[in-house]
Amino acid sequence: MPNLMPLLPEIVLAVGAMALLLVGGFRRKDGFALVNGLSMGLLLFAFFALVALVPRPATVLDGMFVSDGFALFLKTLVLFGSAFVLAMSGDYLRERGIARFEYPVLVLLATLGMLMMISANDLLALYVGLETQSLALYVLAAFHRDQTRSSEAGLKYFVLGALASGMMLYGISLLYGFTGTTSFAAFATIDFGATRTHLGPLVGLVFLIAGLAFKVSAVPFHMWTPDVYEGAPTPVTALFATAPKVAAMALFVRVMMVPFPDLPFHRLDDRRRLCRPRADQHQAADGLFRHRPCRLCPDRARRGHRGRGRGRAYLHGDLHGDDRRHLRPHPRHAA
Repeated sequence: MPNLMPLLPEIVLAVGAMALLLVGGFRRKDGFALVNGLSMGLLLFAFFALVALVPRPATVLDGMFVSDGFALFLKTLVLFGSAFVLAMSGDYLRERGIARFEYPVLVLLATLGMLMMISANDLLALYVGLETQSLALYVLAAFHRDQTRSSEAGLKYFVLGALASGMMLYGISLLYGFTGTTSFAAFATIDFGATRTHLGPLVGLVFLIAGLAFKVSAVPFHMWTPDVYEGAPTPVTALFATAPKVAAMALFVRVMMVPFPDLPFHRLDDRRRLCRPRADQHQAADGLFRHRPCRLCPDRARRGHRGRGRGRAYLHGDLHGDDRRHLRPHPRHAA
């Protein structure tokens, strides 16, 4: 039987979210207050399990999930960010009449996806964690269903999020098709620059980065952010702006640093070699327009050279008589 201790915080959140969903269903009248308080306690218990019970460094499920110091730090930020959002949500939701027990359960499920994203060491684990987070956040964005702006925010987030997920899944399929693996550790052993097919994984990586850039609202995939942030309830917007961004940035670091250390754009010499011809072309064009203007417009060029010569002579005090009268000072400097 595999050792599942590195997955203990995720297991706690998954089992706890299912149990709280049943509790809220049986306690409809005061279900929100009870489930919200138990959810904050569950997040604190997951933090205790993360710090005291999870071994580090460790991998589980054939290397698909990893537990290390990097994951410990970012998971701590995510857990406390989610707990803070639950603490600030109670009064806001009650004042607007949308205090339902499903809200803290959805926050727990979104947090579960974030923890999976941070520990992902495989493309499949990455995608499962990202979609677990995204599906819960889609519902949270439209949680105030009686308000038009909230429904619009949830719909826009869902449509554009589905597009980003499709792009990411296409990139994952390209990477798997060209390499035969989805493991980050296996990617790190492949020298993409030495093979003739290295453009295929690069294209797949571009699609993968595009999907991740949508999750962190990076340009040019940030068009959804203003509408969703404005239409969603304020505590949900606070959640969107904190914990998911931490998880997505952690995923960026995992994807870019661990699996692909030998890609061509990591090499400084290759960048310099690629940029040198373009720099030489810019210098040649600059020299053509700066030092050989007479071929382009002879009359205007000669007047320009004559004017620059007079200006230099005026500054040095070498102009006298009629030549000085041709150079009129600007009205601002006339005094």
